[in-house]
Amino acid sequence: MLDKKTEAVLQVLSEQAKDGYTVLQKQQLIALVPQKYQLDTKTFCSTISFLKEQGYLDVKYQDRDAICLSVTVKTRNHLEGLGETRGAKIVGNQFGLLLALVGACAFVGAFVATLLAKLIF
Repeated sequence: MLDKKTEAVLQVLSEQAKDGYTVLQKQQLIALVPQKYQLDTKTFCSTISFLKEQGYLDVKYQDRDAICLSVTVKTRNHLEGLGETRGAKIVGNQFGLLLALVGACAFVGAFVATLLAKLIF
């Protein structure tokens, strides 16, 4: 899971590098990230390295002022909300049905155990 600063950088990179590899100026990218995250060049570069290691970006090359990168499918899935599963949610009558089925299974299990105990002993 990404923190908010890293996710903001990823969002900016995804918007700027839509199709394939794109050469981007680092200072322009930093300016596009919301001011509340207070990014400098060093933090920006370390965020890029982290995103590359995690498979969100593919960096072809970078120098002091520019970077050539492409966002991966993992980035697109993450930004669309498909990257992480949040777990199943029980809605409506499903909880009552689940409770009834668990109760029925417990009853059947206890009944079978009682029958087996009477047959064996």
